[in-house]
Amino acid sequence: MDLEIISLVLGGVAFLVLLSLGVPELAYYFRHRFQLQPARLHIFLVELPRRTSDDRKRWIEFLDFLASLRHPVSLELAVQAVGANSNFYVAVPDHSLIAFEQKLLKLWKGARLRDTRGYTFLSSHGIIRSALVRPSGKSLSFSGARGFNFSSVNEIGEGALVQIIPFRSSPTHPFAAVLRIVSSALTDAHAEEILGDLTSIFKGSKVERPRDFDSFLKNVLYRGVSKNESVEFLMDDLAEVCEQFQK
Repeated sequence: MDLEIISLVLGGVAFLVLLSLGVPELAYYFRHRFQLQPARLHIFLVELPRRTSDDRKRWIEFLDFLASLRHPVSLELAVQAVGANSNFYVAVPDHSLIAFEQKLLKLWKGARLRDTRGYTFLSSHGIIRSALVRPSGKSLSFSGARGFNFSSVNEIGEGALVQIIPFRSSPTHPFAAVLRIVSSALTDAHAEEILGDLTSIFKGSKVERPRDFDSFLKNVLYRGVSKNESVEFLMDDLAEVCEQFQK
């Protein structure tokens, strides 16, 4: 018998066996058998034009676009642990790279993307402190301050990160996101000070410490999204946060 016919017969038998197990087992098999490998991430340093009155609308459109992507994109404002100013980075999966770049350059004329090999905001000898930011009620509350306060990050070995990952679990689901804040310093007191300065912009919002720090940090580094960290946001609120990423 032809090998191709044999393989088809065996495949059909396997399918019938799986079908006899029931739908959940069948779904489990195919979900794991054909599971895609994690998409390779490209880290870019982003330079946007100076902020204007039209940027809120641009950010709303951009966030809506990002949430529609199958593989989430991470927006990050960070100060590296080697001594630097705050910079805007994005972590973009392979599958979303072309669409992301086209949309960004369409919305912000003159924007520039500089490919990097990544960056580090954590010190190998430092103390790490972290928080999740959630709306209080339906919307975020802001202190009215302009920009995130990175002033406490002033020495080599200190770093900080604001990370936003927008997404929709399905086209019909509400807009959601993960908003994380992380600080790193050589002492616990200073790490707490940096974290407090960064979260002060969210006066009146919920600023919570992660229950599972190891899982939280893994999600930060791998740009992961988990159900216990994500929450529904008003897109206008998150657009206001993202405006702080511009100079």
